[in-house]
Amino acid sequence: MIKCESGPGRLDIMMLVMPHLKGFYLFPTISNATSEMQECDLLYGLFKSMIRVNLQKLLNEGIKAKRPVCICCHDLGVIVNGRKAEGGLNALPSSFMTAFSTEKVISSWNKVGACPLNQSQQFT
Repeated sequence: MIKCESGPGRLDIMMLVMPHLKGFYLFPTISNATSEMQECDLLYGLFKSMIRVNLQKLLNEGIKAKRPVCICCHDLGVIVNGRKAEGGLNALPSSFMTAFSTEKVISSWNKVGACPLNQSQQFT
């Protein structure tokens, strides 16, 4: 199944039939309702908040250590995936694993009725 927002041309019969012939179902949702219909959109607020907190902690560590502050590739991984406390550095939680945990994803899917694709049942 391919889920997309409705819009010009997405309800065209050939647009719906051609993917079906290749084994896909095109599922156009309500127009201008992305914030309500995109399951994972509900999770990005927490993810972005945690990213900001981890970034601020890394910047504060650099300032406190009086070393040049720059965000390099390694830091991006720490900001997203967190780290254990070691070498005098504080632990940072994993933004990704916290915001996109199985429980949070299933809860988000339930809120928009994505599992199953109707409003009558809840995914457990």
